[in-house]
Amino acid sequence: MVWFVSRKIPLNLTDLEARLRQSGHFEGKKSLEKESFMAMLQERISNVDFENAKKDMRPFIKDQAALSLWNDTFFKHIASLITFLSSA
Repeated sequence: MVWFVSRKIPLNLTDLEARLRQSGHFEGKKSLEKESFMAMLQERISNVDFENAKKDMRPFIKDQAALSLWNDTFFKHIASLITFLSSA
């Protein structure tokens, strides 16, 4: 998520919905909308054990100091910066 937001890559909600349905992670009868996606993401972030996530990711992160930023507040802020691909 941080990578996409930092590069200003918009989220293709239609494609994400297709992938979520394919994997069984979204079974809603309505299409996935920005508001429902953001609510799902905020809830998911709230349930992350960030200390465990840091431990798991430590071998893959060159700048270990970057992991000190990882917490609920940081990821919720990053989530608020997500942009969406316009559906035209």
